[in-house]
This record gives sequence, structure tokens and C-alpha cells, in this order.
Amino acid sequence: FERANSLLSNTLPVHIINRMNRNPKEIFFADSYTSASVLVMDIVSFTEYSSQLDAKSVVTLLDSLFSQIDSVIDSYHVEKIKTHGDNYVAATGIPNSDENSYKNIALFALKIIDIVENFNKSHNTNCQLRIGIHCGPLIAGVIGKKKYTYDLWGSTVTFAYRMNSTDIPGRIQVSREFYEKLADEFIFDERAPVPVKSYGMKTNFFLIGIKN
Repeated sequence: FERANSLLSNTLPVHIINRMNRNPKEIFFADSYTSASVLVMDIVSFTEYSSQLDAKSVVTLLDSLFSQIDSVIDSYHVEKIKTHGDNYVAATGIPNSDENSYKNIALFALKIIDIVENFNKSHNTNCQLRIGIHCGPLIAGVIGKKKYTYDLWGSTVTFAYRMNSTDIPGRIQVSREFYEKLADEFIFDERAPVPVKSYGMKTNFFLIGIKN
């Protein structure tokens, strides 16, 4: 039982595991959140880069980098949602929201940039990331009966992916909504409007650092 819970804890959030234990017949778990923040990260040109490596080297590289990111995630009270290929998705405000949730995910994003810089130095690589962040309401939960996966749904999630895909390599792009949450505490650069699929032209911001 303890081993099963240990394996589950590396796949699902603790609050979901607790609900499963309390209600073993419940077939799906879903909750609505009004003020979550979503971070989507990927490695620039990873498909092209990985084609030059053997399978073991690709997996070793991803495991090494993502494990370093995993090692600091709890320090920022961030919930890891999933990895998919070279994508890494995380969120705050889930399952509990507090006044620091926006700040925490911003600090986490800045820490990721530091981790990648040190990773490149120690592994003699030149990995560059795109990181996108957006905030707002969403649904989070587990569906299905096999190979449980905790995931997020809603326009907030979609727009976070757009912040990632339209980002410039090496930068952290955030939406205006997220910028407005932290404009007094963090340093941002306003970006000229860019086309965002399904949303039209949008003015977004680059997260630079924390003030003072």
C-alpha cells in the first residue's frame, strides 16, 4: 500500500490521491479554480536537436534537465502538472490559492532560466527555452480509468500555451493579465503586439526579474 501511494505521489497531486483513497469508487475528479496561473515551457528546436542524438542521450538530457527543475518546484509552492515530450507544464493556485501564487510562479520561471544557464555550462550544451505564463479560471482533474493523468482544461490553459509558442527563445513571456498582477513587484518589458492564434493581436510582456 505504501509503495503504491509512493508511485501515485509521483504521478498525481496529493489532494487527488487522498480523494481516491477516501472514495475508491469515484471514477473521475474535477475541480474549478478561479485564479490559477499556468506555466508552459519547452526546449527550442528540440526535435531538430534530438535528431542528432541517440535515443538514450535524448532521454538522459531531458531527465537531467527536468529533474533539476523538479528539485526546486516545491520551494516555490508550484504544482507540476505534466511533461509531454520536451514540454513542461506547471501551475499555482491549485489546489489552494493564496496571495503569493502569482509571485511564486514568476520566481519559479526565473529560477528555471538560472537552471538552464548552469545546465548548459556543466553539460556543454546550448539549450534555450521558451516559457509562457497566463492566469485565470480553469478546470483541473483526472479522467479515465487507466494510466491516470492529472491535467488542466480551459481557455486559460490554451492561452498559456500560446504565450509559450509565440515567445522568443530565452525569454519568459506573460500575458497582460498576469503582468497586471505583478507590475508593482517585478520588472517587465512590454512587447510590441504579436498575432496570437485564435485571439488576434495581443500586447504581451517579458518577465525580466524582481524589483529591488
